[in-house]
Formats: sequence, C-alpha cells, structure tokens
Amino acid sequence: MQKLIIGLAVGVLVVLAGCNQSPQGGGGKGTKEDTFTIKGPTMATAVKHGETKSVSLTLSRGKEFKEDVTFSTTEPPKGIKVAFEPATVKASEKAETEMKITAEKDAALGESTIVVNAKPAKGESTSLNVKVKVE
Repeated sequence: MQKLIIGLAVGVLVVLAGCNQSPQGGGGKGTKEDTFTIKGPTMATAVKHGETKSVSLTLSRGKEFKEDVTFSTTEPPKGIKVAFEPATVKASEKAETEMKITAEKDAALGESTIVVNAKPAKGESTSLNVKVKVE
C-alpha cells in the first residue's frame, strides 16, 4: 500500500512539473509530421557572476521534418551572454544543442528570461522561454 501511495505521489509531481516546450515550428508541407518543437529546462538555471552554465535544448522532430535548425536569442537581458554549440543543428545530426549562459559582472541579480529562437531552413520559426537566475 505504501509503494502505491509513493508511486501516485511521484506521478502527480511529474504531471505538475510538466515540460518546457515551444509551440510547433516548421510546417513547410502543412502536416504535423513536418513540424518540430524545442524542449528545455522547466526550472530556472542558477548562475553566479562570472560563471558559465550549460543547458541542453532538444529538438523534437516530426517524422517528415528534415530541415536544419539555427538557434539564436532575442536580445538577452543585460549582462547575460548566450552561445549555442552547435548554433545550427543539421537534419542528419543528433537533435540537441547546448546553450551556454554566462553571467557577467554587471548582470542584475534575480530571475530573468532568455527567449530562444529556432529557425528552420524552410517553414515557420518557433521560440522557447528559458529562465535564468543570477545569484
């Protein structure tokens, strides 16, 4: 009985935690199979002044989506630098990129949002909000 209660509690936490996922992008052919989304962390990434942290972003591709995707940011908050390795994920490569977040000495303390843009070679772009907390 105790295992059942623990199992249910874990299941509820997983549902409540959810997933940080973008709206669909792509769609050059007009079907769901030729779209993609970006998945990222659900919690804010904590970073200290002068420190760099990596965050994994994953492309979830429909079975017909065969485009390269280029990552960028919409002007990050002051004092926060962002780089992607790789910046472009090729259609033939692993569907993942590392987002490197650096808090410079003038970064404001507290939580802010970085808007990550993902643009396919053809079709619609999508974006994902990634939270960062400067401590």
